[in-house]
Amino acid sequence: MAANQQQCLNLPTEFSSSAQWQQWHKALVTCVGRQAANSLWIQLWDAKGSANANAFSTELSAYMRSQGVAIEETAGQQIARNMGDIGSWIGTGIQFSRVVTFVLVGGITIAFIALLYNIIQNPTKAKESLGAVGSAASTVMPAGQVSKLLKSGEVSKLLKSGEVSKLLK
Repeated sequence: MAANQQQCLNLPTEFSSSAQWQQWHKALVTCVGRQAANSLWIQLWDAKGSANANAFSTELSAYMRSQGVAIEETAGQQIARNMGDIGSWIGTGIQFSRVVTFVLVGGITIAFIALLYNIIQNPTKAKESLGAVGSAASTVMPAGQVSKLLKSGEVSKLLKSGEVSKLLK
């Protein structure tokens, strides 16, 4: 038995995909001709394929239409396809939300670090430009104290030891 004839006997099941149904039809056409292949394909499709929402696809529908067979989506297949489309849309929305969240959090973090850097480097100027925030910063860390701490390495020692409260004294 030729390999192509073996493919004709490899019938799709109720669990077969649309690609398997299309492949079987192509094998049937080479084995028995287009008209007989269409007839056999429709019989098996009605018995097993039409009940499987995964068996129907727009590609299969277009291919079968080009072969002279019109297969229609059942209501269940339309619902399953639409639910899949809705799920895909929701997944895209979630992915977009995740990206927007990372961008916003990253932007806010960078802005906060830049603000903190400016306050530490020049509390007097920060006080003038930021008003209350600058005032609070210079109250906690008087001008020059931060520079001395950073240069002496005292900050990193305190952070490593977990004695951060000594920074505020």
